[in-house]
Amino acid sequence: IGLSMRVELLLQGIAKNFGAEQTLDLNFGENSEIDTANIESVEFKLVTENGTPISNRIQLYFQDSLGTVIDSLFDGGPRDVMHAAPVDDQGLVYQIQRTETYVPMAISRFDQIRTAKKAYLKLAFSTYTAPDGSQQPVKLLANMNVTFKMGLKVKTRY
Repeated sequence: IGLSMRVELLLQGIAKNFGAEQTLDLNFGENSEIDTANIESVEFKLVTENGTPISNRIQLYFQDSLGTVIDSLFDGGPRDVMHAAPVDDQGLVYQIQRTETYVPMAISRFDQIRTAKKAYLKLAFSTYTAPDGSQQPVKLLANMNVTFKMGLKVKTRY
């Protein structure tokens, strides 16, 4: 006799500054070869489409091939880049929360990080906070999704 089962457990509760870390491979492609004397400006763009009741603060550290930190994305520490989707009285998300964050970077800093081979991402998760500052228990479901995209805009002089 064989039995196969899929069980989905509802997670309900409150979290504040729950940490997570991940290392990602990184390649700036043709932007790592541009002569910085020809660069006018550099800007990173982060876009999140969040279908969960969880927000996060992140800091991204650029590392060389040996894992040595070259620099970070944000000056002055982590920043809020993904805002929690709003929830109803039962703690269920009722709409997607889209957030765009623009991060200009000095050309001198970009000159150092463009050779980075890895990105070390540190996250701190917190559940939805109401406009009045209160937190209510929220529900996390298996069908909730988050999309996180990061792009780079390098404007050259020619």
